[in-house]
Amino acid sequence: MLLGKDRDYRIRQNPRGMRQTMQLFKSKTLVIPGVAGILFACVGLLPGQTVKEKAAVAAFQYAAEHGDATAQYNLGLLYESGKLVERNPSVAAGWLRKAADQGLSDAAVDLGIMYGKGDGIPQNSSEAVRYYRIAAEHNHSLGEALLGVSYYEGDGVATDYKEAAYWLRKADDQGKHDTELIIAKIYLTGAPNFPRDYEEGAHWLRTASDHGNSEAQADLGAMYYTGEHLRQDWNAAASLLQNPANQGDLNAQHYLGAIYIQGGFGVAANYSEAARWLTRAAKQGDENSQFGIGSLYRAGYGVPKDPVLAYMWLDLAAAGGPSADQARASRDALESGMTPEQIAEAGRLVREWKPISEKQ
Repeated sequence: MLLGKDRDYRIRQNPRGMRQTMQLFKSKTLVIPGVAGILFACVGLLPGQTVKEKAAVAAFQYAAEHGDATAQYNLGLLYESGKLVERNPSVAAGWLRKAADQGLSDAAVDLGIMYGKGDGIPQNSSEAVRYYRIAAEHNHSLGEALLGVSYYEGDGVATDYKEAAYWLRKADDQGKHDTELIIAKIYLTGAPNFPRDYEEGAHWLRTASDHGNSEAQADLGAMYYTGEHLRQDWNAAASLLQNPANQGDLNAQHYLGAIYIQGGFGVAANYSEAARWLTRAAKQGDENSQFGIGSLYRAGYGVPKDPVLAYMWLDLAAAGGPSADQARASRDALESGMTPEQIAEAGRLVREWKPISEKQ
């Protein structure tokens, strides 16, 4: 998930709560003298669990049962992760709920995520939203982000772009920059209660791009390439598209190939660069890029002239996609000048070809 959080085991550091918990070790309740105490502490040890760890769990249990919210949260984390105790999501949810109901926002977020995913407890989007809201109203950035996403997706609550933008922007103000792409989509898409605003949408794409979001870079680069709602600027487009293209985004690769094969709007034509990017997109199955690289092999621009490879890529592009008719005509014209052996080899390459995604 875009706003996923690290669910690894961790103990909330709350000085007051931790002091209270550690004081239990000194209290008469937990004082067990001598050999008898060691034997008692060893009873029921889990595999790999030390006496000290068992004692720590006992201390958290004692404090949690006496109403300490931090201890309740920490005990919930232990049962959620299965560290130091046997994993029990139902018990974990019970302790997290007690802590959340006391206003502990970290516990509310964790419990909301458990409900959202159905992580060991019945999935319940409405309950997830309820606990996200508790956290959000305590200015918890992840709670704000998750509540905003819930309003955006209509998951557990009615879709409401105005509420979504409100909470996502609050989260962004606290450093949750992974909300910026969703904010951009809200403005670019619009809704009955939220007018579309391309300028604001582009602003948020630019902000997300500056924070390294490759999807935002690809989207903003595409807008600069097409000139849709922005002044056409292929230099800006090429700069933005480099990162997502290198990460395997075939659309970004195709746009880069198209920019370099044509040149213009601030970028000089470069057939070698065009061939490099079109080849990567073509290998992933993009029909327009297959047509483009086939055309380069046919003409010998940026790559050695090769009728066999040209035929292969043109034939693949002719099977479908927006360039199918052009690819078919180009392939047929090329075939008239090829030897039977070349045609047979090209046919073999077509039959053996399989798309290879760069995305893992």
